[in-house]
Amino acid sequence: MIYTFFIKLLLITTVFSLHFPKPNIRILRSPIFPGIPQLKLHHSIFISTTNYTVSYVIDFSPINQSMSAMTKLLFAQNIPAEIRIRKIDTMPNYYIDDMIIQHWHSINAPLSYSESKTLSDQTYDTIKNIELKQKMSKIFDWDINMNLYTHNCQHFGKHVTDIFDE
Repeated sequence: MIYTFFIKLLLITTVFSLHFPKPNIRILRSPIFPGIPQLKLHHSIFISTTNYTVSYVIDFSPINQSMSAMTKLLFAQNIPAEIRIRKIDTMPNYYIDDMIIQHWHSINAPLSYSESKTLSDQTYDTIKNIELKQKMSKIFDWDINMNLYTHNCQHFGKHVTDIFDE
């Protein structure tokens, strides 16, 4: 009886793992300052299904990227930030990080904070993969106050990779 139960459980687990493959993730590094493109210190996270049919980029960034906000960051002050998630449409080569980052910036450049927040919420709502949606829910539990030294995009990248390694 117990033996049959474990075989059924194993079968169900196998079917679910085939139907909901584990997502691929990697860190994308991009410039913090457009004037210094070699200084790639900003971390965004590229997340995709195994066969790259659905891909997302997620990051943690200050809401207001004015000079006064950046000065506050330099002086170790906390500033409000946001977690942005965007679905990345099919691209010819998902291995070229610069192309993904360029596409990411073209999506985000014209958006106000409220538009960005709305787009993140809409993107989250369209995630169909149950495991991915659960992990994204954990990701969005991150404290959205940024501190350059103790709570920044690189710490966020570590937070995301830890969730996917669970």
